[in-house]
Amino acid sequence: MKKILSIILILAGLVLLLTPFLTEQIIKHYNKSIPINEITAENMKSNNETEVDFDFSSVRDVEIISIIKGAMNFNKELVVGVLLIPDLNVNLPIFKGLSDANLISGAAAMKVDQVMGKGNYTLAGHNMKNKDLLFGSLMDIDIGSTVIISDGYTIYEYPIEN
Repeated sequence: MKKILSIILILAGLVLLLTPFLTEQIIKHYNKSIPINEITAENMKSNNETEVDFDFSSVRDVEIISIIKGAMNFNKELVVGVLLIPDLNVNLPIFKGLSDANLISGAAAMKVDQVMGKGNYTLAGHNMKNKDLLFGSLMDIDIGSTVIISDGYTIYEYPIEN
C-alpha cells in the first residue's frame, strides 16, 4: 500500500512540475498550426460571416484545463484577420469570437458588430510569461511602434502613442 501511495505521489508531483512546460507546448503547437500566409482574404471574409459566441465570461485564465478544452474546440476557420507588431516580432491570427480555443492560438475579436477600419477594433489576448508566446512581449512595446491589423484586403496601421 505504501508503495502504491508513493508512486501516486511521485506521479502527481511530476505532473505539477511539468504543467507549465506542457501548457507552453500546447499553445506553441496551436499558434504555429495556423498557416496565416495561406489564408486568403476571401477565406477571412467568409469566416467573418460565421456566427460565434462573444461571451467574455466564458474565457478562463491560461491553465492546463482551459488549454486542453480550448485545444479540443480549436477551429482555424474562424480566422478573420492578422495582427502584426513588427518591433516585437508578433504575428498572430485574429479569430472571430471569444473562446479559450481562439485565445490559445492568437487574438480574438471582442465584439459582434465591429469592423476593421471603422472605429475601434477591440481584441483580447493572453499575456504570457514567455515573451515568445502570444502577447507575452506586449509590455516591451515602445512609443512610436506600430500595430498592424489586416483583413486580407486592407492594412490598418496604429501607432503607439503616449
